Amino acid sequence: MNNSMRILIVDDEPDIRELLRKTLLQEGFFSIAEAATGEDAIVICKKCAPDVVILDVMLPGIDGFETCQRIREITQCPIIFLSAKSDEVDRILGLAIGGDDYVAKPFSPKEVAYRVKAQVRRLGMGGLAGHSVIAAGPVTVDEDACTVSVGQNEVELTAREFEIMRYLVRNAGRVVSRER
Repeated sequence: MNNSMRILIVDDEPDIRELLRKTLLQEGFFSIAEAATGEDAIVICKKCAPDVVILDVMLPGIDGFETCQRIREITQCPIIFLSAKSDEVDRILGLAIGGDDYVAKPFSPKEVAYRVKAQVRRLGMGGLAGHSVIAAGPVTVDEDACTVSVGQNEVELTAREFEIMRYLVRNAGRVVSRER
């Protein structure tokens, strides 16, 4: 596992943050930031650009759903929701607004750590030699296979369209000029 991965844990309960931190450390993640509010999470995302965010839905101030939308303006890193809200509507809303995964409380911290690993692996950030996959939101570009997927659906593109998509995904969150 790439121990330089930056993980941000956002939960207003210190015990949950500590439990997740300890488990992630045991699983080989060593760069872990924490936030107790959505506002703090947004500030941290602007400063340190995390690779994965674990985000509670029920936060003081702005809730996790709004925090997710604001984080999406900064970065396209995977966001894993944690929530005591386990209704189907809440899970669908979390995924629809930009979340990549949703775990209901009570949860297994080990399962959350492995869901983080799955996101890292899916995006090709786990140090897999010879396999380059990049993603922005629901769009995934496999540079080796020259394929683009939106969610689980592969999209047929011309070579030129593929190059444009690869460029856009690589530069997600940055201003891209028309000339480029």
